[in-house]
Amino acid sequence: MRKLHDAPFPVIDTDPIFGRVIRYMRVSDYVLGISLTAVGPAFMYWMEKYQPSGLSRKYQRQGMLAGGLVGVCAGFMSAYSCSSARFWGTSENAREIKMYREEYRRLKAEGKSMHGTSSLPLSIQRISS
Repeated sequence: MRKLHDAPFPVIDTDPIFGRVIRYMRVSDYVLGISLTAVGPAFMYWMEKYQPSGLSRKYQRQGMLAGGLVGVCAGFMSAYSCSSARFWGTSENAREIKMYREEYRRLKAEGKSMHGTSSLPLSIQRISS
């Protein structure tokens, strides 16, 4: 297999599936996501407190909601990115390697493929790989 990039840690999977990235998240990823989620409404509150916009409560509430939604998106994307980086080998991933190997052994014992089965014909699979 061709080396895609110089990774300081072992590469686990260069194209991890969504569910696996979520399952392998660490507590630090969740803390980062929650922190960034809280920043959006906190920033909106701070701006309204120290530089009032003069808008009614209804519009302030809508602004807080928008800030919260942006915060949720930013928090999730950052946590997902940190978890994916471990699969790519760009950050420390000893825990993920251990979990990946255990999952591989379990699926192999059950007779299942690690990456699932494809519904595409074999000729199309060869073209896409």
